[in-house]
Amino acid sequence: MDRETAESYVIYGMKSTRFSPKTCFALLPFNILMYLICVALYRELVFIIILLVLTSINILTSIIYRKKWCVIFGFMSQATQFLLFATALDCINLAMYQAANLFVWHEYLISVGIQVFSLLISVFLVTNLSNRHNKKKVPIVNTVAGCVAGLACVSASIFCKIFLTEASLSLVLTILSVLMNIMIYLLSFVIVMAIYRAILIYKYQLKIVLEDVKKD
Repeated sequence: MDRETAESYVIYGMKSTRFSPKTCFALLPFNILMYLICVALYRELVFIIILLVLTSINILTSIIYRKKWCVIFGFMSQATQFLLFATALDCINLAMYQAANLFVWHEYLISVGIQVFSLLISVFLVTNLSNRHNKKKVPIVNTVAGCVAGLACVSASIFCKIFLTEASLSLVLTILSVLMNIMIYLLSFVIVMAIYRAILIYKYQLKIVLEDVKKD
């Protein structure tokens, strides 16, 4: 990838998201809410400590990115928030199975392993797609957050419909788990894109003025 293509790819990412200091706290309330749900479902001390650490990391990084706002930190903020969001989904998954006494370690580890594999696939896809980036491509507002929210609504809808039937609890949890994993796969792609754009800025020492991008 040449410098011009790299700069175009980075600016495309900025224009297709709500790229401002305010977004550093965008997912913080949702993450905290999910951590509280986890605690309500599974009150194991070690688990609660892990959730407190994750919450602290989320709050601390949000403040740092907000205070030291720049293009690189903007993309790192996106990556960090979505990573913590995906982690929160994993924690809810674990808490649900623990609360229902249906938790099996090897199944959970396999699930996490597939997520890691999807992350590696995302790395491959992002690097290849970025190399083919069309500089004339018109940015479209990113709908990742909308997709996640939509999947969450679908999950809730399916959850309610299943509970209105005589479906087993195991089946309900399996469907919810699959939907959450799909969300995580989508999030992993966004995480890689954000990190890769930050790497390109550092690699090519790109000097991008935020005000100029907003005016375009």
